[in-house]
Amino acid sequence: LVESALQIFEDIGEELRPTPAKSHYTFNLRDIWKVFQGLCSVSVKKSDSELTICKCWCHEMVRVFVDRLVNDTDREFILAMLKQRIRAMNQNDILVFGQERLVFGNFMEAGADPKYYVEIPDSGKLKAVM
Repeated sequence: LVESALQIFEDIGEELRPTPAKSHYTFNLRDIWKVFQGLCSVSVKKSDSELTICKCWCHEMVRVFVDRLVNDTDREFILAMLKQRIRAMNQNDILVFGQERLVFGNFMEAGADPKYYVEIPDSGKLKAVM
């Protein structure tokens, strides 16, 4: 995961440079830290499969990098790199990205202590909680 995140970070830095229309396309190592901070929030008690960890990594990469992009071409560029890296890790990219949205959070169980950062596969329940 670390090697893949760094490679994608380097590719983003080379391909998606800031322009007057995209002045916010500035990426730094703090972005990588945010990805792994989110990944380290996953609890082994609730999410112990490789697929879940891979999904969380993709969710964090999308949250940190893709959510900043302004057009579909740039988004597709990063998503294609993510799918390539997922396949290189012997995971199925269709299982990772096969649902409407890939969302993780720790807010689904009100008043829970401790709060677990888990995948939220049901968008209907997510909307009800929000």
